[in-house]
This record gives sequence, structure tokens and C-alpha cells, in this order.
Amino acid sequence: MIAENTHVVLRKPFKPGTPNGLYDGAVTEISESGEELHFEVNAVCSMPDLPGWPEYDNIYGKEIGDPSEAGETGGQTQWQTLLYFNGTVSNDGPEKSPEWATRLAQNLCRKGDFNDGSSNGNKHQELTLDGPSLDVNRKAAKQ
Repeated sequence: MIAENTHVVLRKPFKPGTPNGLYDGAVTEISESGEELHFEVNAVCSMPDLPGWPEYDNIYGKEIGDPSEAGETGGQTQWQTLLYFNGTVSNDGPEKSPEWATRLAQNLCRKGDFNDGSSNGNKHQELTLDGPSLDVNRKAAKQ
């Protein structure tokens, strides 16, 4: 994933939760100069019109010293972005969310068509609700 001339690399796999997706993982932001910043990132994926669930997807996180620290401590989120199903995106945390947070939430929540390996990551991506959805309750079938 690329955002604002910065590469964002998955460093600790995101663990799906239930229902609808709770992700907890780590990413590293690598600038053009090679500087690395590590983040613990959580995303909660919702669904439109689902009773008891919000009308938005939620991604939040904080800077950490090393990717291995992700998930060790809770609370004290530094930033948070809400992606409402009507297309509105809002920064609701104490600090502004990283430029890549919205794109990562869209990828984690399977919103739209993504090809980050070859696309221009600096191009604005619209939030859409079409495309495949993630069914975290489905278990893999043994062949």
C-alpha cells in the first residue's frame, strides 16, 4: 500500500474477530528516506442496517516502538477514523489519522476493488459498498 509517497507494510498479521470483523495487527510506515514508524492498528468492520452495529467502519491505532508490541497494551488510542456508509470520513481521535488509515480500513473491510501493488496509491479512492464482503463466521471446508 502506498500513501503520500509512503509505503505501508503489514508487519504483524491482522486477526479476524467476530462478527463482521475486528482486526488487530501492526503495520510499518516507511518514508521515501527509509525512516520507519510502527503502529498498532485495530479496525472494526460493520455492515449497513445491521441491528446493534454502527453505520460506519472504524480504524484506530497508536505508534509503537516495534511491531512485536502490537496487542500488548490496550487503550490510549492516538488516532481514529470513521468511514460512514454514506461516504463521509471523519477523524475522531485526539491526533489526526495517518494518510494511509482510510485506505487500510477499506482494504480490511473489503470495500471496493483494490490492486495496491500496481495502482497509484496517491490517487483518491472513493468509499463504496460494492465488491466482495468478508464472512468471518465461515469456516474453511476440508476437501
